[in-house]
Amino acid sequence: MNTHNPDPYMTARQICEERQISQNSFYRYKKHGLIPEGEAAGLRGKRWKKSVVDAAFASMQNHKR
Repeated sequence: MNTHNPDPYMTARQICEERQISQNSFYRYKKHGLIPEGEAAGLRGKRWKKSVVDAAFASMQNHKR
């Protein structure tokens, strides 16, 4: 049985670590609509699917060119 999730949910901290950005940058991108709102996780938490985050950062790279 394969329990590996090919599209895991990530926290803001995990995204920042993977992308090597500060949390301030992450939330600034989110404020400007470059990163979509996350999905609710618990009472106050948010999570983002890795594929959604990857697409958002790819879109940001395409706009820089």
